[in-house]
Amino acid sequence: MALEDTERELGRIRDENSKLSTENAALRRDNERVAVENYDLRKEVDFQEGRNADVSVQIRDSEIRLKENEDTLFAVRRDVESLRVSSSQNRTDNGDLLAERDALEKHAQCLQGQNADLASELERFVQTDEVLRGQLDRRGRVYGLQTKNQDELRHSYYRVDQARSRSPAKR
Repeated sequence: MALEDTERELGRIRDENSKLSTENAALRRDNERVAVENYDLRKEVDFQEGRNADVSVQIRDSEIRLKENEDTLFAVRRDVESLRVSSSQNRTDNGDLLAERDALEKHAQCLQGQNADLASELERFVQTDEVLRGQLDRRGRVYGLQTKNQDELRHSYYRVDQARSRSPAKR
């Protein structure tokens, strides 16, 4: 019995060995398949790590550009606000200057009217002065009277000569 039990035990072990060999072969195939998958996944991981590094550089560059754009935007907004304030002040100043210009134009018109009045008054004074000067010019009057007297004398002598020449001579 011991032989039969040993042979049975040997058959059972052979069956079990055959099952284990089949299972071992299946596990090896699975192991090889998993090794190929693992290799492919490692290649994918390496590719993703390289891509992640590139994307990290792009993210860093984008963050730097974003920071620069935010700084530029802040500066532009500050400039726009400054220009708004300046524009508002300029509008106020412009309104004040326009009002001042209008006031100056009205004043200039008033001065032009006064100037015209003064010019006409001055012209009247000049004419009056010329009349007075003519009346007060004694030398001119004296020369005028002398010239008039000489003309009248010449005319009188001429008439006397004419009258004598027409009248018969006294003997």
